[in-house]
Amino acid sequence: MRKTLALFTCMLAVSGCRAKQASSGVLDAGIVATPADDQRGTAFCWAYAVVGHLEQRFYEETRGPSGGGFRLNFSEEYLGLAHIAGQLLDGRPINEGLRLSAALALVDKFGIVPEKVGDKNLFKAKFDEALGPKVSDAALSYWTERQEPENTPIAPADALKILGDAAGLEAAQRKMLAAALGLGPTADAQFTYANGTYTPQTWAKNRLKFSAADYHVVRLGDPTADGYATSLKILKKALIYGYSVPISFNIVQGSVAEQGQIRCREAGCWDAELATPTPAWPHANHAVLMIDTMPDAWVIKNSWGLNGNTSSAPELLKRYPLPTYTIMSQEFYAASHRLAPGRYEALVPKKVCVKDLTPQRKLVCTPLVDGDAVDMTIDEPLIAGNKNLAALSRYAVERDEAAQALPAATLALTSKRDNDVLCIEAKVAPPVKYAAVYFGNDKTPSGVLSEQSAWKWCLPAPPMQVVAVQALNDRFKVLGQVSGELPTP
Repeated sequence: MRKTLALFTCMLAVSGCRAKQASSGVLDAGIVATPADDQRGTAFCWAYAVVGHLEQRFYEETRGPSGGGFRLNFSEEYLGLAHIAGQLLDGRPINEGLRLSAALALVDKFGIVPEKVGDKNLFKAKFDEALGPKVSDAALSYWTERQEPENTPIAPADALKILGDAAGLEAAQRKMLAAALGLGPTADAQFTYANGTYTPQTWAKNRLKFSAADYHVVRLGDPTADGYATSLKILKKALIYGYSVPISFNIVQGSVAEQGQIRCREAGCWDAELATPTPAWPHANHAVLMIDTMPDAWVIKNSWGLNGNTSSAPELLKRYPLPTYTIMSQEFYAASHRLAPGRYEALVPKKVCVKDLTPQRKLVCTPLVDGDAVDMTIDEPLIAGNKNLAALSRYAVERDEAAQALPAATLALTSKRDNDVLCIEAKVAPPVKYAAVYFGNDKTPSGVLSEQSAWKWCLPAPPMQVVAVQALNDRFKVLGQVSGELPTP
């Protein structure tokens, strides 16, 4: 969004492409995404959103108990080129864009590959402009020379040459792409990482444990309709559970993108119309990665580079290591939903939908495919702890056996056992920001609760009879603790 062109870089791309003090569970948990990349002149924003999500998953899954994690960049260009290659091979019109939901299937089929492993460049292509026009022109010349009708399937070797020339691929990259598409020796697509040998497909399946079947597709409807608020709760819940969320939307006229924000010029963007493409266009025109929620706003990882409308909000700079994120107002996000309900997608891991975890917290999720509705009831004040939340923080969460006892005025703890369910209630006073929950002699927390005036946390009761809650500051340093013995069944 650095210039007018960038506003509409993803026009075909998702089918064809004042910060307030935050106290959300997500911001507190500390989702750590990889630095923002730049989609340049391409319409591959859908790939940047999905690949950014996979990079964030990889970072979290490689974190040890003392922090760490590997920020490994995956190749958006590989995924975009695989998409265009399929169009050439099938004889379809060339379009750089893709729906987010279709991108899941693309990863299933063709996998994903790191940009670099060590000093070896695997698949970091260098083209700066859109490939669609170049590929279309080359394909038209191909058909004309052979006196074939347009959109006739192109022979694999010719299709790969057209695409490789347009993208300026190196010989090794051409071979890897051909092999990954099943048009060359498997060995040409293999690479080594941490003493393992992978292809793009086995990297996605075995290393990232990726499957499109593990995701729901949430489609955002009219903000005034029943179910819209529930859809937003699903996105927030995914963030609370530590998952970034790829979303699509439409840039709207009447919006402003500046000073690290995307917002409405007028309240609610009621002066707005859908930016090009027109309301008749059946798709969204942009996709980004949602990584956080704030009061009446969202935090997104952009695909406009490090200097493209990135936020300088102190709270974000304190939470994230690089100023590479943008605040998107809920008013702006809802504007495109209002103008074209049901067009926009969000990808949510099915793990977010936990069915009947406790009688106190019932989450009911129906499968989400091709716009099916979600029936999901959430007890709004209740934020459940999750072991993953501890791992997501930049600061290690460790038990302090010698922590001082805290007075009830600072951290009051009550617990109740009901059959096989244990519920813990805690009320806090400053300077407590977070609380880590431990059972028995566990050294690692069973959950970390984010800042609230009161918590209620329920889970299937463990066999241990002692629970300890340690109060933490904003860097997860232990301030003190309370503990108690649970009632026996």
